[in-house]
Amino acid sequence: MFCEHLSEVAVGDLSHPIQPGWLNEFIARAKPKERATLADRMGHRFFFLDPLEQRTIWDDWLRMYLVQRLHGVPARLNPDEEMAEVLQWSMSLRSLFPEVVDLLKEAPVPSFKNTSILHDLAESQLVQEFPEASAKFVLHLITGQQWPTYFSRQFDRLCENLLSVHAPNITLLEICNRMVELGFPNALMWKDKIEQHPSDNIGNLNLG
Repeated sequence: MFCEHLSEVAVGDLSHPIQPGWLNEFIARAKPKERATLADRMGHRFFFLDPLEQRTIWDDWLRMYLVQRLHGVPARLNPDEEMAEVLQWSMSLRSLFPEVVDLLKEAPVPSFKNTSILHDLAESQLVQEFPEASAKFVLHLITGQQWPTYFSRQFDRLCENLLSVHAPNITLLEICNRMVELGFPNALMWKDKIEQHPSDNIGNLNLG
């Protein structure tokens, strides 16, 4: 309940929670689980802001807050639960997706065992609206850790979507190369498809 209240104060009234110091004070003292809970509740509130409100918060304090956290002020983002929630912010802050992705590309990727982030991205309109940023985000995710093979079909779906909207081929090939390294069963098929028909729409491709 306390983290819910903090998220409401930080986001709900479009205030500036860094200048008064209370947000950084909480982050400095909080346990990793508490930080992750706050990040989750903040992301939920970001989602329901309109684009102008998202832009206002981003420019006023949120971008600075993320930059500071990435540099360890007042504490580094916890590489597991908290970072997993912060990565989800990129989709909550829909209108700012390219900017958020550009900032988070230097952030560590959690060791996901269970996550909806790949499914959420594939099912969103972000791939259609921001093909280049979406491809960069997928590349960051897939290169950041050792994904178990049970995630392979989710990456398949993302490759299909990214190809259909003509995401940059060079980024798609990097994603496929990483899929090969991870032993994903359809990786070579996707790589061949990109190299041979880089601009094809493959919506009807049968994955088997």
